[in-house]
Amino acid sequence: IVSRAQAMRFMILPEKEMEGILQKEKRADDIAQSYLRIASGRPGILIALIGNRDYAKQELSLFEKALRVFRDKDALAGVALSATLADNASSRARLAEYCFRYLRKELIRYSRDPAKSDEYIRRLIYAGRCMSMLNTSNVNPRLAMDAMLMAALLPT
Repeated sequence: IVSRAQAMRFMILPEKEMEGILQKEKRADDIAQSYLRIASGRPGILIALIGNRDYAKQELSLFEKALRVFRDKDALAGVALSATLADNASSRARLAEYCFRYLRKELIRYSRDPAKSDEYIRRLIYAGRCMSMLNTSNVNPRLAMDAMLMAALLPT
């Protein structure tokens, strides 16, 4: 007997397939490229961005702010951003996702430099601990977000 309650794994789609979704929706502008980056291989998010203007506007705003923080390594802007997101669990999760993407990208970028790659491994571990505390304890969300961003942006 096979259970109907079996777990199903949903895989991240390759970028070509995500672009196919955009083409079906006749979206090929600059915003479409931002949608692909926000969705990061998850078709449900991409479809929500295409179909819901308010959601798309909110996600684009957060994405652009986070992009500036990480691109410029601007810890003060990061702290200001976390202050605006601390009370919203969904926005906190999205900022954490962008933070981890940034750290993974930097780790890959410096993979041939042992000192730099060790630095980014430490940053990833510390940022992960901050988010774990946020999700498993009664820590102040703003404090956890600030600590995560400081781990990502400032040398250890």
